[in-house]
Amino acid sequence: MQFSTTLQIMGCDVIIYKNYNTPEQTEIIIKGLYDNKGKFEFPERIDITNGNAIKLKAGGPVYRVINTKDDIQGDEYVSFQVFV
Repeated sequence: MQFSTTLQIMGCDVIIYKNYNTPEQTEIIIKGLYDNKGKFEFPERIDITNGNAIKLKAGGPVYRVINTKDDIQGDEYVSFQVFV
């Protein structure tokens, strides 16, 4: 199944926080996937860096971003991965 189809079927809203828990905190909400093993995936690269915070909008813990990576298989861009 292609990532875009999986995202449509199983995707959920994810909140990305910059400057988490400070007066300068900002957030964006974007549709993504979470694998319950420490990896979020998005259909394209997003503005997120190590140290930013991320969580499922529906609830659960707030995680700190520790790494990001483009998932490229062959010559095809598959997804943008965020590890917590």
